[in-house]
Amino acid sequence: MNDSKMSGSIKEEMMRTLPVMCYAEIAEINAEHEVFLVRHITSGRIGVRKRYPAAVLPVYEYLKKTKPVGIPRIYELCRENETLTVIEEFIPGKSLREYLKDHGPMKPVRAAFCTAVLASILEPLHRLKPPLIHRDIKPENVILADSGCLYLVDFGASIFAREGRKRDTNLLGTPGYAAPEQYGYAPSSPGTDVYGLGMVFYEMVGRSREKDVPVRLRIVMKKATSALPENRFRNAGELKTALLSCLSPHLVLTFLAGEHYRRFINRIHKRKEKKKK
Repeated sequence: MNDSKMSGSIKEEMMRTLPVMCYAEIAEINAEHEVFLVRHITSGRIGVRKRYPAAVLPVYEYLKKTKPVGIPRIYELCRENETLTVIEEFIPGKSLREYLKDHGPMKPVRAAFCTAVLASILEPLHRLKPPLIHRDIKPENVILADSGCLYLVDFGASIFAREGRKRDTNLLGTPGYAAPEQYGYAPSSPGTDVYGLGMVFYEMVGRSREKDVPVRLRIVMKKATSALPENRFRNAGELKTALLSCLSPHLVLTFLAGEHYRRFINRIHKRKEKKKK
């Protein structure tokens, strides 16, 4: 390689990695999984840096482009060989796991409301063609923001579903929350996330307190967590509708108002970003 080609490749490499390099580490969040709190060296913007296998790049490119409601905004992406570095929005708050540890189980109705919110976050992803499946729904990946909103994070195990696939190539997920098909006998589908949401619901109410769940709600969650994918709700939208049917009219109106508000705020953020460009 001559000098001009070498300098060109170095320049190309610098341009590709520079956006990520502009963030300096300021705190360690999870050293084992290389998760750090970072700050942009010129703007001061705070973000979270994570690293994933490069195979998940198409998922994060979609999230970066579309900025779905209830998912942290993706600021920067950088692929280096088989590793993808992601800089995403920092959401002040605590994980659902931390919240339950501090405050104990939730009342079933509140847990159902929260599950419906998470289902509404996944609903537009499940409607895509092909659907986008999170595949790792668990309390650690749900953030209760200081603002009161719920966020779904960590799409490192996510895939776009493909027709004709007999089973998943990579067996990913967390025991206790991963659907049975994630262990290799069938392909993941939107129903895989439905199962994860059902297991998170049971975590919220307390595994030993399932008998306290109202009968109508118990029937819904039993269907959501069926071992057979064909017996579950087909996607998060169907689960959301079923959960709302178990809530009082007042809570349903509160839910719909919150859903409308989140979408409204998201549109405002998108307009501001367009003006900056």
